[in-house]
Amino acid sequence: MLTVLLATRNRAQIIQGTLQAFCRLYPPSSGWKLIVVDNGSTDQTAAVLASFASRLPLCIVSEPIVGKNAALNAGLDLVEGDLTILTDDDIFPRPDWLIELRNAADTQPNYSIFGGTILPRWGVNPPSWVRWVEKGPVYTLTDPSMKEGHI
Repeated sequence: MLTVLLATRNRAQIIQGTLQAFCRLYPPSSGWKLIVVDNGSTDQTAAVLASFASRLPLCIVSEPIVGKNAALNAGLDLVEGDLTILTDDDIFPRPDWLIELRNAADTQPNYSIFGGTILPRWGVNPPSWVRWVEKGPVYTLTDPSMKEGHI
């Protein structure tokens, strides 16, 4: 069993796309759970989350104290299993994301933290100056040609 934990606040449109992507995830054989903490949203975030309750192994938590730490802490008591995945509300993971993380944790018992390639999903074309800024340290993006392995 693994648990994915994320927090969101006033991001109804973004979280809808993220949850649609989560609906396409291949479930690991050990099972999984998704905890989404609504951090005091005042938009339609709560309604969007509720609309996915029957499509995902979803647990929705409400945390009125604003702040990502408060939100994630509110979800920690609901975490189950031996692998916890902390992520953001604006990810669009590949369908095998959970399988790959489960496999990494199971085959690399000497490690406790796992990551993967992060590629931008620009909503609009970025300004021209973005081309000359080194993306790794600034945007925490990963060069897709980077070899997999230990860091």
